[in-house]
Amino acid sequence: MDGTQGDSVFRMTAYNQFRALFLHLFGTLMMIIVLYILNFEKDFITIFLISWIIYTIPVLYLHVEYWIRSWDVKYKIKEGVIIQYKKNEKEVYNAEDILKIILYKSASIDKGGIPILAMESYHYARVIMRTGDELIITCLLTPKVDKAIQKLGRVTIQRKKRGFCPIFWR
Repeated sequence: MDGTQGDSVFRMTAYNQFRALFLHLFGTLMMIIVLYILNFEKDFITIFLISWIIYTIPVLYLHVEYWIRSWDVKYKIKEGVIIQYKKNEKEVYNAEDILKIILYKSASIDKGGIPILAMESYHYARVIMRTGDELIITCLLTPKVDKAIQKLGRVTIQRKKRGFCPIFWR
């Protein structure tokens, strides 16, 4: 279930985390297979280790950052309403309370796109309220953030295409 059917609750789950990490795990497996084919020669191990570290650091950073931002929050989104549950408190926002939504997402994970780097799997939306409050909906809460925010109806959604989408460095 992608979390976009009916009145869905979006929360961090093991499945959502695995889905975000899948491309990284697949890339790591491919590197190990190539090393096996190359008989684990020392020079290739060094090259692959350096490549793997460069490949892993952005993914690790994004995953930890998204996890910190998502671990104690869940959202229920239905037609024109966002309900935020955080620290045993419930906050209800109507679509008219929303100033705008900014979706940070790589073009390579759009339909028909092909992600090359694992960090391109990470995406999120900033829901900016007229009061100045801000809600962050990450791919660890729902794998298809864009589909989730479309349920809000006629709210302005601004798209920022980025290959690397950190929350704290806009």
